[in-house]
Amino acid sequence: MEKPNLRYYTNPLPLSRMLRIHCLQLFYNLSNPEMEDSLHKIESTCWFTRITIDTAPDETTSLTFRH
Repeated sequence: MEKPNLRYYTNPLPLSRMLRIHCLQLFYNLSNPEMEDSLHKIESTCWFTRITIDTAPDETTSLTFRH
């Protein structure tokens, strides 16, 4: 049995946070890279999603969640 590649493993975000991110993407018609930028630049999006700037997910996390 092969060991999982831990380099690509990250701790998943709670479902409530991912749903909040998804709602913001729908409300403001944001792409995944735009959502990542807004989490880093706009304080109100961090407050709404309850994510700190240090723990903001990258665009592939939201892409994986959406698909």
